[in-house]
Amino acid sequence: MLPDRFANGDTSNDRGGLTGSRLDHGFDPTDKGFYQGGDLKGLTQKLDYIKGLGTTAIWMAPIFKNRPVQGTGKDASAGYHGYWITDFTQVDPHFGTNADLEKLIDKAHAKGMKVFFDVITNHTADTVDYAEKAYGYKPKGAFPYLDADGRPFDDREGVKKVDRDSFPYTPVQAPGTGAKVSLAQRPDHVPQPGRLDLEASPTSTATSPGSTTCGPSVPRSWTAWRRSTRSGFATSTSTASASTPSNTSTWTSGPSGPPRSTPTRPSAAGTTSSCSARSTPPTPRSPPRT
Repeated sequence: MLPDRFANGDTSNDRGGLTGSRLDHGFDPTDKGFYQGGDLKGLTQKLDYIKGLGTTAIWMAPIFKNRPVQGTGKDASAGYHGYWITDFTQVDPHFGTNADLEKLIDKAHAKGMKVFFDVITNHTADTVDYAEKAYGYKPKGAFPYLDADGRPFDDREGVKKVDRDSFPYTPVQAPGTGAKVSLAQRPDHVPQPGRLDLEASPTSTATSPGSTTCGPSVPRSWTAWRRSTRSGFATSTSTASASTPSNTSTWTSGPSGPPRSTPTRPSAAGTTSSCSARSTPPTPRSPPRT
């Protein structure tokens, strides 16, 4: 169920309480790329009709608070679809209020129908951009995530504190996007994918910006070296001998770049295993037009 395209039960919320042009409030019933006026009150009023179709459950498209409009020029469109969320705790004003949602659920239950939410937490408004204005793929082997202390980590194995320098590109708040995305609970730092903790590595040393080993002691100087050489390449060799620990991996910078392969660390069996995994930095989403 796409609430915006079903039934308008309250015309007073068509503009979501916003003023200005359609590029401000998102309402324009003459353009299918903008809000048409459907809302939760309209859906509630049509429950008997929906029940008469043999419906046992209603699955709604996201109804949480959205950024009203994204894109510019011919690519501008509104968040009627619900996938540009800025607050996962509030109903979008174009659809009504949290109280309207509670009433819908109560009445649907009274008629023997369940109500499902479409909650996709990686579908948010484009509130984050990259300072570099670049969006190409950067492999994790060459550009590992860094924790707030500059240590590389794999995002599949845990979460650690990060800062704006932790990613292949530098995240910044996009102009004109207002507050950050709101959750019931959210960390007080830049949003990021899950993170991997390298604290388990038994030892770690670093002798220069171009040579380091995997583990918790990698200095911030390596971070600066990686950031200053992002555009090129490097090579990596792993060695193990009586005088060299098996988790040592030497990163040698190429003409202008960070390592394309990553340090290794001992596994439980004493063999080596990679400290990083593949990662694809997020890219801006084009506004859907349906």
